[in-house]
Amino acid sequence: MNIKIGIIHDKVKLGAKRTNMKRLYEKVSSLVRERRVNVVVLPSYPITGPIIGYYPPNRLSHAIRNYAERMSERGTTVSQGTASLLRWSEELGVYIVAGPIIERAGPRLYSTVIVTSPKGTIVGKYRKIGITRDEAAAGLSSGRSISVVSINGRARLGLFIDDDLAYPEIFRMMQLEEANIIIGFMMPYHSEYFRMTRYYDSDILTMDESNIGEFLSVRARETGLPIILVGGAVNGLGSSHETSIAFMPTIPAEPDIGVVKDKILRYEDLGGIPMLLEVNAINSRPRRLGDSIEKAIRDMCRKS
Repeated sequence: MNIKIGIIHDKVKLGAKRTNMKRLYEKVSSLVRERRVNVVVLPSYPITGPIIGYYPPNRLSHAIRNYAERMSERGTTVSQGTASLLRWSEELGVYIVAGPIIERAGPRLYSTVIVTSPKGTIVGKYRKIGITRDEAAAGLSSGRSISVVSINGRARLGLFIDDDLAYPEIFRMMQLEEANIIIGFMMPYHSEYFRMTRYYDSDILTMDESNIGEFLSVRARETGLPIILVGGAVNGLGSSHETSIAFMPTIPAEPDIGVVKDKILRYEDLGGIPMLLEVNAINSRPRRLGDSIEKAIRDMCRKS
């Protein structure tokens, strides 16, 4: 009943889709070959790096139009980046969790995480619910529902992005949908809930680790589930050298102890050994809620 998950903690270059995809393919294929994982989780914002908050206002709308991906669940209408992920999954026989990616669905835009399968199909998609003011101003829409993705019928992955971490209802719904583990993604950004700061004395932007860690610990204890916040680093727009402008650690949290500090992947760990996890679908089960609490949460989520 176990699944083995490998989480890649690495750099992406802002706007360099081809360079990022080439580098990531090498990382994914090496991880699958050497560690025999069932699931590979890519670093945060893997295809182009984050866009909103990283591009100047006069270039933002062009960047969004240029980088937005079409990603139908059946794989019949997909853009280049999504098509590459589908091809990797099929070729390597592994599930891939990738995002956030700006998704174009008809006239709407979403911040989306997708899960691709060894059959070369999209088996899960999560559209960010807790969008920021900057994202709304840039034209992004809020998703309407949580996503818990089944992996070979053996384990269930809950997904979240950035500001979703501030909303307990999102995590309660993943708990009710019987997730076995929750995986989220974050890069430094302007938030109403979390503090952005500098990485030690450098010019590199990051999020306040203690602030984020408190939220992760609370969510893990509330749900009774392990939670992994996946980060990485971003190299600058048009930069010809390896200079990071933003960094986010990859942080694991367990329900009984909170943040597992000795397993955090930091700046010096970028491009190094991936974080490896084994999830047992029997042992890793969410805490049960009372019937009245479950009904109240479901009713509240339907109304929102």
